[in-house]
Amino acid sequence: MPEAERVPSGADPTKPNAARVYNYMLGGKDNYEVDQMVAHRMLAVAPDTRTLAWFCRQFLLHSVQLAAEAGVRQFIDIGAGIPISPNVHEVAQQVDASARVVSIDYDPVVYAHGNALLAGVPDEPATSRYRAVTRTWKSAACGSAPARTGYWHC
Repeated sequence: MPEAERVPSGADPTKPNAARVYNYMLGGKDNYEVDQMVAHRMLAVAPDTRTLAWFCRQFLLHSVQLAAEAGVRQFIDIGAGIPISPNVHEVAQQVDASARVVSIDYDPVVYAHGNALLAGVPDEPATSRYRAVTRTWKSAACGSAPARTGYWHC
C-alpha cells in the first residue's frame, strides 16, 4: 500500500516524528521515509544510536518481566511509543494473564497506532491506551480514565 494511503489520523508523513524514528530504529514498520532519513542522519553522527535504542527497549521489557514475576499486576507505560512487539502488556500478561496495563503517550500518532493494535483485543485481560494532553505526570493523572480504549483528558 502506498505510504499516503496508510497514514493514521493525526499523522503528517512529511514531517519526522520522534516515535516513528524510534520505531524505525527498533526495526518497526510504522514509519515513513522522512523518519528513516532522520534516523540515518542520527546514525551518521552517532552510529550506536540503534544499539542504544535496542538496549533501552530490552531494559524496559526485562524490568516489566521481573516486576510481574515479583507479583506486580498493574503497570503504567508512560511515553509508550508506537506499539512494537513485544509490548509491555504482552510481557506482563505472559507472566500473568490478569495483569492490567495502561499505556499513556501525548502523541496522536502513537495513540492511533495503539488503538489499531487493540482493535480486536477483548476487554480482559485489561489493556488500555490513553493520550495525555500534557507531558507532565501530575497533569496526566488529574482526570479519570475513560472506557477501555480512548484518550485520557485532563
